[in-house]
Amino acid sequence: MLVIRLSISRCVGALLLLCWLALTLPAAAQNVAPVVSTPLPVVAAVSGTTVGAINLNTYFTDPDVAGTAVRLSMVYSTGTNAAVIVTGTHTIDIALYDTAAPITVANFLTYVTSKDYDGSFLHRSVPGFIIQGGGFNVVYTSTSASISTVTQRAAITNEYSPTRSNIAGTVAMAKLGSDPNSATNQWFINLADNSSNLDNQNGGFTVFGRVVGNGMTVAHQIEALPVFDLSAYLGNGAFNNFPLGGRAATDVSSSVTLNQLVWVNTARVIPALTYSATSSNTSVVTPAVSGSGTLSLLTNRVGSALVTVTATDLDGASVLGSFTVNVAPPIVTGTDSNGDHIPDNWQTAYGLSTTGNIPGLDTDKDGIPDFLEYALGTNPTVSDRSGLPQIQKTTVNGIDYAVIQFKRRRGAALSYIVQESTDLVGWQTVDQTANAVGTVTDLGNGFDQVTVHGNNALSGAGKVGKSFLRLKVVSQ
Repeated sequence: MLVIRLSISRCVGALLLLCWLALTLPAAAQNVAPVVSTPLPVVAAVSGTTVGAINLNTYFTDPDVAGTAVRLSMVYSTGTNAAVIVTGTHTIDIALYDTAAPITVANFLTYVTSKDYDGSFLHRSVPGFIIQGGGFNVVYTSTSASISTVTQRAAITNEYSPTRSNIAGTVAMAKLGSDPNSATNQWFINLADNSSNLDNQNGGFTVFGRVVGNGMTVAHQIEALPVFDLSAYLGNGAFNNFPLGGRAATDVSSSVTLNQLVWVNTARVIPALTYSATSSNTSVVTPAVSGSGTLSLLTNRVGSALVTVTATDLDGASVLGSFTVNVAPPIVTGTDSNGDHIPDNWQTAYGLSTTGNIPGLDTDKDGIPDFLEYALGTNPTVSDRSGLPQIQKTTVNGIDYAVIQFKRRRGAALSYIVQESTDLVGWQTVDQTANAVGTVTDLGNGFDQVTVHGNNALSGAGKVGKSFLRLKVVSQ
């Protein structure tokens, strides 16, 4: 058992809060849930790519936390034994008033980011009033441990304001008696409404944040620990209300073990909102969220999916925001490992196999082979024949003809051959240049729309009884 020795590396005058009043705890303020401040946009992506760096903090805000938030991870024992509770199971989250108390917040954050509070402990607890920490830690040697003071930086200007009163759940800076501008490293949490007391002495005590989430449950659990007067034993008047865990209130022995202290294991800046995301179709899009609130989207295959983001504040309230992700086919490359005349990355984009050559394979069983689905830009995994060429009738220079309209993949190693027949036995190739109807239309998605009429007139002196058109696609 490691025992704290009597040696004190540095003593400071007791930080005075003067008198205190145990007042009735007011009802907790109503938490305001986070909001979707800016609608999430529809995202267009290409299969097989990752859309990253979507900053969710741009789209969600927490009306309750206008500034920074800090998490104190507490470690202490309860009951009468000294079994230390696992690190991280008890946290106190503090929403800081960056704008309202900029000097005080900047000072507090300096201690936090420099990790000065890591390994410090709470040295003062006055039930019904405050719990206090930030001033002391333990220095270790190979044979002993001794109490020392947390490094003090320059004192700061008092920023008390009656608009930030010392009510229950607020966090304020401690300071020397009769010196309003003496706050350095010590802070305290108001366990009750102390406004009539602390707002009206020593220039008022500067409230610079409030406890959120279940932090006050932790604070009140610490408040319930037995308190001891260790001022004589440790040679410091600041230790006359010393909270200790894992120790009976009747234990008046002078020795103090390290695992009886109420430790601030770590103090870290945390985001005001945390996020999670789900996809309505993970085979199309898989979302992932980083701890900083950056969303990335892994596009697995062609299709559409609804991505829903949940933003949760430090009080546990949530809001949902959704947006659509439309995944298009990739730019088709010529790699064709299985020789089926379909590029591998097109098949991969739709979750198809790139091994095995099965002529006429029709994955979705809609009567359109995968090869033709590739050529026409249709989805080989959805049974749908609407993308097939359309046959109609049109009038050109007063003569009626059968016309065929189809999509042609631009730049592909494919030949699109229009053929015509009057009996479905003999077929003739149609000159697409001479028989073009209108101009080729660029569809903007890697395809052209082509319309061609047949050679056989369906009206006038040379008309035929019947005319059939078909599209033949051949791999070059």
